[in-house]
Amino acid sequence: EGVAWSAIPRAEIDAWAASPLAYHPGGGECVNDVLRRVRRAWSGIASAAGTTLVVTHAGPIRCLLHAVQDVPLLQAIQAGIAYGSVTRFA
Repeated sequence: EGVAWSAIPRAEIDAWAASPLAYHPGGGECVNDVLRRVRRAWSGIASAAGTTLVVTHAGPIRCLLHAVQDVPLLQAIQAGIAYGSVTRFA
């Protein structure tokens, strides 16, 4: 994040493009790892009584679009999530 495409080594872009869901950017989590973590967290949140506020980054919100609202994963990970926006899941 915050890095111009021209500053990213071509090999990194090619590796990501070859496997966007399994690629580990900078050694971090891949989309599939984040999705598993978000699903585990959501199961606890969804089973709790009442309303819960979760403050997070766009990546977990995109994963919830897939996991909770059945948006196809490749479409969900490209969803525009505005800074400071509110997304509601039931």
